[in-house]
Amino acid sequence: MPNKRGRDSANKAEQNRGINAEWHKAHKMPKNPTITQRVAWHTEHAKHCACREMTPKIREMIATHIAASKPRRACAPKKPARR
Repeated sequence: MPNKRGRDSANKAEQNRGINAEWHKAHKMPKNPTITQRVAWHTEHAKHCACREMTPKIREMIATHIAASKPRRACAPKKPARR
């Protein structure tokens, strides 16, 4: 029977089959999380729970955050001028 969102309860049961309830109980998403907190939570969630697949928006947010946090190569120091 479809629920309020039009999904079948059987589909919901299938999705919840991989849920790690203990992990979810111990690792709540903070209220008003920063991007860093969201990235950390979703990254750990993917490692410990199979309740659902990451959305493309979350994957993009993680990729962008990782790319922005990588240290940039510094330019080589200038050589002293020859006399």
